[in-house]
Amino acid sequence: MKRARLISLFFAVTLASAQSATLNVTSTADSGAGSLRDQIGAAVTGDTVAIIVIGSIGLTTGEIAIAGKDLIVAGPGANNLTITTNATTRALRITNASCTISGITFNNCKAIPGDIDTGGAIFVDNFSSGGNAKTTTIRDCAFTNNQSGWGGAVDIFQGGLAMSGCTFSGNSCTGTAFGTAGGGGALSLGPTVASTVTNCTFSANTQNGVATGQPGGGAIYNYGSTTANPAPITLEHCTFVANVDASGAAGAVRGNYTGSYHTFANVRNSLLVNNQAPASSLRNFAGNPTGSLTATYNSLGGNATDESASSGQFMVSSIDAFGNAALAPTVWNTLALNGGTIATHSISRGSPAQRRGLTSSVVTDQRGAPRHAHADAGSFELIEPELALSVAQIPLPEAGALAFGTTPFDNPVVQTVTVTNTQTSAFSTGPLQLAGLYAPTGYTSASFPGGSLGNGESTTFTVTLSAVNGGLFNAPLTFTGNDAYDPALALAQAGSPNQHTFQLTGLVTDTIDHWRRTYFGPNATNSGNAADDANPSGDGIVNLLKYSLGLNPLLSYAPGTGLTTALDSTGHLRMTVGKNPAATDLAFAIQVGGDLAGWTINGTTVEQNTPTLLQAHDNASAIDVARRFIRLQVTRP
Repeated sequence: MKRARLISLFFAVTLASAQSATLNVTSTADSGAGSLRDQIGAAVTGDTVAIIVIGSIGLTTGEIAIAGKDLIVAGPGANNLTITTNATTRALRITNASCTISGITFNNCKAIPGDIDTGGAIFVDNFSSGGNAKTTTIRDCAFTNNQSGWGGAVDIFQGGLAMSGCTFSGNSCTGTAFGTAGGGGALSLGPTVASTVTNCTFSANTQNGVATGQPGGGAIYNYGSTTANPAPITLEHCTFVANVDASGAAGAVRGNYTGSYHTFANVRNSLLVNNQAPASSLRNFAGNPTGSLTATYNSLGGNATDESASSGQFMVSSIDAFGNAALAPTVWNTLALNGGTIATHSISRGSPAQRRGLTSSVVTDQRGAPRHAHADAGSFELIEPELALSVAQIPLPEAGALAFGTTPFDNPVVQTVTVTNTQTSAFSTGPLQLAGLYAPTGYTSASFPGGSLGNGESTTFTVTLSAVNGGLFNAPLTFTGNDAYDPALALAQAGSPNQHTFQLTGLVTDTIDHWRRTYFGPNATNSGNAADDANPSGDGIVNLLKYSLGLNPLLSYAPGTGLTTALDSTGHLRMTVGKNPAATDLAFAIQVGGDLAGWTINGTTVEQNTPTLLQAHDNASAIDVARRFIRLQVTRP
């Protein structure tokens, strides 16, 4: 029995030592208990180093080495933790290991010539230790303002790379590592294992070599492996904006194809805008002079670029979008937190990149937002409202006009609106609301959808205008829903998420008899104080004229209210009248004459005549005659 218990105890201890452990980083110090440096040093293959502290870790005693052990280093989110070396050294050096790095911002790290000068923030060396089958995984990280000779932020020297959800901005390769101008302002890699870069943003990274220097690549330099094993890299749903290559090679991606090294890159569903190189035809892609572009790159389709289709690049007109400079405004000039934890470049509604991508297995964008079946090109998927509106079978865009035309007062007019759910999730609505002067009695609605609509389902409701006032009718009709509405789209339109708005427009005509009863009582007739030519307020403006100008007959106004008369530079009298648009039962005329008895409209030229404005001028110049008069005449036909 005693021996059996000892054997059981030994077996339990052996199992415990084989299990992976989680080591928590609780300090932002460079070293010491709970620091990142110490926890990585204590970890063994299979362990997770979980950074649970928030803030900034400043490395002051050199890079942190991970050698020969496969670790997971998990940060709390790129918006919560930054690692920096203040440009004294790189942050991490990984040798002969398959590691996963996630949820961290690497800022202002710098590889120096004495430290091989590769990988400003992270250098992976799977060559010297025979680890060329190892793959490094980097997810949801931000790399900002890092520097090196090669790979301004990251360099992968053999092995493979699986990268997703990362943003590289403001990184640069500035040195002359290995006797060249350096390559990859953000990322350089020489894969011996098939690699992927998915849902990543490369913004304003630079290769600062001299013109005609080698190798180049404002964002990425793919320096490749042996000719016997040209391990491909697939770039899918990536955004390249304003990356610069000063060496003349390629603003976005440079490939290597020589007698000793071959590279191959597949590009799919990616967006390339405003990247620059001294040779404009190489603003996005280039290969070494000894190799052709078609031997270095392959378009899998769904890409969008501001290049011309005739610039000689490898992309294909039938499966890719070419926009020249017109594509540039479709990407915001600066990075922004458009949802998620890492800055991205949003596209705008109507961009040539919208719905340009081909169907793929990438189901979310860089922020984690769901992709449409017909996805956008680039790392950002614009999530628009799920609703489609139509009026009398004519598509009605959001913020469009729902026009009732002209309707007499007290004669209701009805419009029918159809609502269709165009997306996959159920759509439910809030109440229909009309803002402005006419709410809530200026309209009614019936059968407005108060429940929810499934994918592809439609419902119809009516909006009835029963105006309480005459005149031009223009008021916003809004309702809210449960749309997955993109924060970036709401910001661009200064709108409210999930709110759908369109305008009710039209003209409600009135009559002077109704106007008279409104002010003088329900039994008022054309007599007494309510008569057309009466002036109960004593200001000299009679009722008929006040109705024509949209004035209150019971209030006093200054002489000339609603009228403007002026003498232009050539001596012609001009009158402008602000008409009551509801007063369609009146006739307006501007007349002129040489005295107060001989009035005529024949001597005038009408310049404008709309429901709200009448303007005309005298054809005779007051300079040439002794005197001229101008007046407004209003009559009831």
